[in-house]
Amino acid sequence: MRMVSVISSIILFSSLSAQNVSAVDTDTIFYRKDCSSHTGSTCFTDITAMQDWLWNTRNPTAAAPVTVKIGPGVYDNELFVCNNKGNVSFIGSGVNSTIFKTGGNVAQITNCENISFQDMTLDASTGSYAVRWMGGGSSRWVNVDVLGMWNAWRDQIEDCNGAHPVHYWFDSRLISNQSFEGAYLTECGESWFYASEIRTELGPSTGTAPRASGVVDVGGNAMVQMFGSSVRATVPDPAAVNAALSLIIGVTTQDSGTFHMHGGIVGLNLVAATQTIDVIGIRSDSSGVVHTPGTAFTLNPGGSGRALRATTGVNSSGKVFSPFLWQAGSTLPPLDTSYPAVPAVATSVTGNDLFVETDCDVSGNCDTAAAGSQIPHLMIYAPACDTATSSTDTPWFDVAMNACRGQ
Repeated sequence: MRMVSVISSIILFSSLSAQNVSAVDTDTIFYRKDCSSHTGSTCFTDITAMQDWLWNTRNPTAAAPVTVKIGPGVYDNELFVCNNKGNVSFIGSGVNSTIFKTGGNVAQITNCENISFQDMTLDASTGSYAVRWMGGGSSRWVNVDVLGMWNAWRDQIEDCNGAHPVHYWFDSRLISNQSFEGAYLTECGESWFYASEIRTELGPSTGTAPRASGVVDVGGNAMVQMFGSSVRATVPDPAAVNAALSLIIGVTTQDSGTFHMHGGIVGLNLVAATQTIDVIGIRSDSSGVVHTPGTAFTLNPGGSGRALRATTGVNSSGKVFSPFLWQAGSTLPPLDTSYPAVPAVATSVTGNDLFVETDCDVSGNCDTAAAGSQIPHLMIYAPACDTATSSTDTPWFDVAMNACRGQ
């Protein structure tokens, strides 16, 4: 009996040194590699045990939420799971200090309200998608890097069940290193981004899906709003890019999806690519809507590819509201109407682009006007003006002359 008692004490002491569990009414717990410095606190070293206690024993509510403070370290093959629960804040020690890394998903969340992640990295760059959200609920993401191989974020219409979740992102990055359906693929609810970045890094899988490859893909009844944020595509390794890839789109909307960007940038920089890749800044397919006032565009295709700033797609009833003022000057902006025949020229949507040409005269001559008689003329992008019957035809309507430029 004495020997058994000693052995039991040793086992109990060992267990408590790994995981310390105190009162179930605590509002702050710890998840760490080592709990030895957190005696007297509720501390876990096993994510399954932590989440079992969190969801089934503590069961947080809006009136009694829980904060989980996560220590530094790389946590391999550990999955955040939340089903029909919520009211928890997971706070790491920094994006470069607390890293959850897995070959599959890092977070799988269903119908969870008021759940937040802060100061950590969720890395599924060798797996599939980092975060998969299903059903309704709400979330908040602050100073988080979300890395996925196919998608950094994924919610699909078949998983929504008619729900309309709401997500807020602050000072965060979502990056896909082989995106084939969008680094951020959303078909449900609302997503609000502030000072954040969504980026696709071209890789072997980019361009292998039935959907057009891009960075942000908004479908279903989803809505994405971005403020002071960026949508980007880059080529880290030209040799690793799928040889069949021929098109990258910054933002695609379809079905009833809507995208709004204010004070941000769509930057598709593929100059490092060794193959021809067209780029489209924004495209609205089917009945989607894109609204981007005050948004800058940097569009650099791969090889001899074309650059389109904005388009409604082929046979589309989608809508594009993207007013854009080009720099004033004597050189016309690189906009044309002959996509995809002519390389290295951008196209847009009627009425969305404005340009002040500074070397016109009162008769509408904007090509050979004498220096002393030059005055500015406001031009509006109008593909109907480019009849291709004359070398002087351009897709611009001259407001001062109430006629197509040069006609």
